[in-house]
Amino acid sequence: MWAGRRELLSSPDRLRRAALWGPLIGAAGGLPVGLIAAGALTVHDPVTVMALNAVHVVTGIAGGLGYAALIGVLAGRIGQRRGPVVTALAACGQRSLTCYLLQSVVFVALLSPSAGGLGGRLGSAATVALGLFTWAGTVLVAEVMRRAGARGPAEALLRRLVYPRG
Repeated sequence: MWAGRRELLSSPDRLRRAALWGPLIGAAGGLPVGLIAAGALTVHDPVTVMALNAVHVVTGIAGGLGYAALIGVLAGRIGQRRGPVVTALAACGQRSLTCYLLQSVVFVALLSPSAGGLGGRLGSAATVALGLFTWAGTVLVAEVMRRAGARGPAEALLRRLVYPRG
């Protein structure tokens, strides 16, 4: 709402500025927490750790807005020149709830201790790879649904619940 009221993502000039500054602010705010997690920085004071985590959360919001703005800038440049990758990504966006739920099921099934248990055994790089492969898989599933002319099942259910017949 704050970004909408200030037209951060609708004014082209503000969109470009947000696309530049948002990710930089997000990265700067996350850097101390990342260094602590990597073991490159040691902080023993719990108040300092809490403060750094709070900064990370607040600057993460700026980072999220910045990435949304960056996607807006890229979408403006792509325009109507859609290739197969952009078409598949759009299909995923049109079925975003289904894709989100599918990703959640995969992560719970593979990572949680009560299911696959990989969460405690995979390192950071392997977890990132799992996330990327899972995301790419949901994009492919969405593209298959698009080609079949099918809505996402979660979107269809939500529509049925919100707009009941009869």
